[in-house]
Amino acid sequence: MHGRAWLPQRLMARGPFLAWLILPGLLLLPVSALAILGRFDGLYGQDPFAYYNYAVGPLRENLLHLRPPPPFFWPPGYPLFVTFASFVVGATPLAGQLVSLLMGALTPVLTALMARELLPCLSVTETAQSGEGGEERLSSHIPLLAGLLVALTPQLWQSSLVVMSDATGLAAATLGAWALARYGRGGKPGWLVLAGAALAWAAITRWIYGLVAALCATYALALLAAHARLRQGRLAVRHGLGAALAAGMILFPVLIPALIGLQNASGSAPFAVDLEVYRWSPANALHREFITADGLLRYRLPNGLYYALAPLHTFFFTPLLAPFILPGLYVVARRRALAPWLLGVGWAAIVYGFHAGAPWQNFRFTLAYLPPLAVLAAAGLAGACAAATSEPRSCSSSKRSPATAIR
Repeated sequence: MHGRAWLPQRLMARGPFLAWLILPGLLLLPVSALAILGRFDGLYGQDPFAYYNYAVGPLRENLLHLRPPPPFFWPPGYPLFVTFASFVVGATPLAGQLVSLLMGALTPVLTALMARELLPCLSVTETAQSGEGGEERLSSHIPLLAGLLVALTPQLWQSSLVVMSDATGLAAATLGAWALARYGRGGKPGWLVLAGAALAWAAITRWIYGLVAALCATYALALLAAHARLRQGRLAVRHGLGAALAAGMILFPVLIPALIGLQNASGSAPFAVDLEVYRWSPANALHREFITADGLLRYRLPNGLYYALAPLHTFFFTPLLAPFILPGLYVVARRRALAPWLLGVGWAAIVYGFHAGAPWQNFRFTLAYLPPLAVLAAAGLAGACAAATSEPRSCSSSKRSPATAIR
């Protein structure tokens, strides 16, 4: 197959602009059709109504009068977007649904771009024909495969239909991870600033992404340390301060009132009701019965097993595709680079660990580790295809940065 490249390879070789057309459309068009044909406005339970009423009510009023966001149960990242959308389309449920739909449609593209940075030229097997230890490399269709897996995930379709924060938080976290990986491959300082801002916004949309942001901060510090060793220390300091300033301007106005409220026993902490009721323990991964603020919760499976098996669900990757996550882990292990471990495997592991140790089971929570698992499954699938066909597929050499030693 040397004469004619495989279609996904040809598409990705043309550049990411085609992904901006193909991947969003795979989600945007059918989900929009479902909403229109079903006359569904995105309001289906108390949580969507709470988000909507807050966004078009007190939050909208405060922003119109240039006042800070009023207290709310959950962090205000998603309601802020809904309020901004309401200035365009009016104070209707369509404002919230449009935000969820657009953010859901962006997530497959951002996943593909993240995969392109994390696995730019990934080693799979030693070339048997080479006596010099050469390596067979995966072609550039891994990003498109990862994007397709995300675009065709039914749970993301559902979350893109409703007035909820899940799709927005996921898109912001994926944008941050992609921007950070891009900076790690020699990108300009603006990528690091974008990463800081996006990850901070993800955290103030859903607190779970604060854990992902902590992993990303670890990788960013490793990059800055490498810059300090290989270049001037002042350059690393300027890059780090720019990203920290961008993140702080978004995060602190929400985090500080929440922390103050958490230490004040007289009332509820603004934006932090989840932090008040969550009780995490590693032992919860082995249990299936919990006593919470919602009462006695009894599940069929232990928490750890429930979230470990989630990718096999028909609303996730299905049993047909989920098993490729395991060979994807092997592919990443052979890479021996920090970026795919922290921004890929680490992201999935820390989200899994948190939800496995929390006393709740909710399938929509599994969205929080969808992008990194899609990257792993795409790498495993591509590796299996390469092994089956025994056809080496080379990818173009990537730009190397002074921080390549820790990538």
